[in-house]
Amino acid sequence: MKKYIRPVLSFLLVMVIGFLFGFMLGFFVNLESLAFDGMHWFTLILVICLAFYIALPIQILVHEGGHLLFGLLTGYRFVSFRLFSLVLTRSNGHLKLKRYALCGTAGQCLMLPPILNHHQHPYLLYNLGGIILNLASSFIMLLCLVVLPVNAYWLLFGLIFCLVGFYFAVVNALPAASPFINNDGRNALEIWRHPSEIEGFDLQLMVAGKLAKGLRPGELPLDPYEEKTYDVSLLMSAATLMLLEARALDRHDFSTVLFYVARLTDKSSAVPVLYKHLLEADALYVELVSNASLDHLSSWQARETRQLMKKMKRHLSVLRTQFAYALLYENDQAKAAKIRQRFEKVARMHPHPGEVVSERELMDLAVCCKK
Repeated sequence: MKKYIRPVLSFLLVMVIGFLFGFMLGFFVNLESLAFDGMHWFTLILVICLAFYIALPIQILVHEGGHLLFGLLTGYRFVSFRLFSLVLTRSNGHLKLKRYALCGTAGQCLMLPPILNHHQHPYLLYNLGGIILNLASSFIMLLCLVVLPVNAYWLLFGLIFCLVGFYFAVVNALPAASPFINNDGRNALEIWRHPSEIEGFDLQLMVAGKLAKGLRPGELPLDPYEEKTYDVSLLMSAATLMLLEARALDRHDFSTVLFYVARLTDKSSAVPVLYKHLLEADALYVELVSNASLDHLSSWQARETRQLMKKMKRHLSVLRTQFAYALLYENDQAKAAKIRQRFEKVARMHPHPGEVVSERELMDLAVCCKK
């Protein structure tokens, strides 16, 4: 039943947005007047499409800028800012432009949290800053349309800009878990319900900062977190275990990797579907290089997994597992060589050099196992 809720809500939201667009358009101007100066209805459709094409990236930039603005205002420090696949990252005091894409997200702003008592932590404004700025920009644009004289083209763009901003605000504010990533509203709500989860939230941001500086996953100072118990039904706790799994993989502690994967892919786990598939890919890699029983082979070969892996074709860990699979299971060295070439191409612009070294080492291990 749950799998139908999100599509239905998305459909209803689109219907509401469409209704609001029609209402606002009718409020500002008679539809017939949009055809003045020879504007044909086909031209009108092209103008609307172009307006969406321009408004979408602007509102994404506004949303991530909201996280940045409210983060800076509450003591957070800049780590990286991503728009689509372009990433502006700070590494050792220098800003660098890299490339990285995360399936299910069009942008992301990561910041180091302030060193404060967890009970007085300004996580709420950082999480909801994008929503606030989407709404603010939409209301400012709406005010401009009311006060300033505009032609039909600017009117259409302004209304679409408002509606896109409103849409982004709503879909990020309503707590929801997608197959790819949990939204801002869900993150904020979970921390509010379970205040202890702020520790896991902060840890993810601190790790992002350390990876940007060039640390490998195996070098992360996570020893204190190994001794704690975690409820994987809580998102931040599950995310902490994912960091421990990544560290174990980099250290070639394969039995620990399989232990964490089993916990994190359990039905009760709050880990998004995409990341469960990535974890199972890690497990398959371990099984391939360990010459163990391929318990995760069927999951890797499943149609859903193949579709998700296509969307993550520039993800280093996906390329690493594809390489090991082609080399050790399919015994196709030519295919493995092509995957290795793609890996090196992606690695040149990856924002985390330590992860590149780690994944390249895991691929080299697969080559050694072939010998």
